[in-house]
Amino acid sequence: MGPGFSNWLTVMPSLQYLSLSFGHSIDFNTNVDPSDIPTTELQTLVTSLRPIQLQTLIIDRFYVSLPALTRLLSTQTASVQRLSLTRCTPEHEDMGSWCRLSSWAATNPNLTGFAFFGCEGEGVEEPMRDTSR
Repeated sequence: MGPGFSNWLTVMPSLQYLSLSFGHSIDFNTNVDPSDIPTTELQTLVTSLRPIQLQTLIIDRFYVSLPALTRLLSTQTASVQRLSLTRCTPEHEDMGSWCRLSSWAATNPNLTGFAFFGCEGEGVEEPMRDTSR
């Protein structure tokens, strides 16, 4: 995701739905060094999405840095109603990431749907879990 993506977003001020697939899925059973995987895409996304008020955000196959993801979500707290993380992996095998993210979802008054699917770090790959209120 480069400057072209940011430019594209500037001409889409009424964008409400965004689904992104990064392709950085990590299998910790192989000899992959997670520090070799770039996480700058998420920072670019955070900056690009500041003026956008999304209602639905789907993030697929991403190596998740919880602080970066939290920054992204904090820019969208007022508008995002549905969030889905599929096949994501927490940075540094931080198993508490999903618990903290679930806590964020539980306290966000606008969030009506929140789902995990196939995210590593919960021990097993789980089916879709919807926390619609």
